[in-house]
Amino acid sequence: MDTFFAQYPTFTRPSTSGLLDCFKALSVSQAWTPKDEEDAKIDFRTAMVQEFNTRYGTNEKDLESWRNLCRVFGIGEDKMPGSIKKCKKEIAKIHVNLVDLIELPPPSSGPVTAARIFPTLKALRKYTKRTKKYFPRKEAKAGGILKNLLRNILR
Repeated sequence: MDTFFAQYPTFTRPSTSGLLDCFKALSVSQAWTPKDEEDAKIDFRTAMVQEFNTRYGTNEKDLESWRNLCRVFGIGEDKMPGSIKKCKKEIAKIHVNLVDLIELPPPSSGPVTAARIFPTLKALRKYTKRTKKYFPRKEAKAGGILKNLLRNILR
């Protein structure tokens, strides 16, 4: 996301704010028209997908990418699946907000920070609607690993 915000050198990204709040602050600081904001939002959504792909990978055949994601979801080494198929099976049970996921410190920055896991899809839906932390579904479908995390929030 740093690359997206770097396009606006006069904007200082608040370090304690989430991505959506940063985007809103950026919009205000740039005094965008509704059209300008909509155009920037398209780039912002694309940057969110790119951020996920950079952190967690796109190659569905890379076991280590799947295992890194399992670690972020709190699956310990002692219970780590030994195959991609088993990783997918474990991940299919997990309900996580993807915006929250890319707001975590990158796995490469040190110890893995576990993502907030919701007990049910209903709980994830409720949280997502309340916080308005919607991940760009259309763009996300293109990603290999990412598409396995998509949940139908707006039903």
